[in-house]
Amino acid sequence: MVRVKKRYLLIELIAQDDLLDRKECFPVDELAVLNSIRSVVKTIHGDYGLASVYTSLHCKRFNKSTRIALISCLRGPHYLIMSSLPFVKTIDDLPISLNQLHLSGTIQGSLKFLRKYYYQQIKKSKYDLEMIKQSLKSFEKAAIVDKYEND
Repeated sequence: MVRVKKRYLLIELIAQDDLLDRKECFPVDELAVLNSIRSVVKTIHGDYGLASVYTSLHCKRFNKSTRIALISCLRGPHYLIMSSLPFVKTIDDLPISLNQLHLSGTIQGSLKFLRKYYYQQIKKSKYDLEMIKQSLKSFEKAAIVDKYEND
């Protein structure tokens, strides 16, 4: 018997609406994400694309707080899914686009990448926080100088 070869896609959901960005709990579930991907595959690749993707497309994990989904599919049709991802513009009538983060042959490889990605995001946010603190200090110094100059 030949084993079934799968590919795992890490996908980030990006909200185009400011109200969706601020919410703690994302109003979209994994079934809605899969249905929107399937509908876009059908519009772009037709019945052949939908038939090749329909049974093998599964959402293994979906984190609503980080808005990252791990999607599995068969090795051949994963090209159809990857080519269709940029054309997903709405999910459940909400303006959401999809960004592909990583493609892997194993779940473990995807989770390794996800750890690195989270680490980079934390490092970036710490750098941004320090830049904000420095700019606030410079604004405070400028405000103090302006106060003494005006007096």
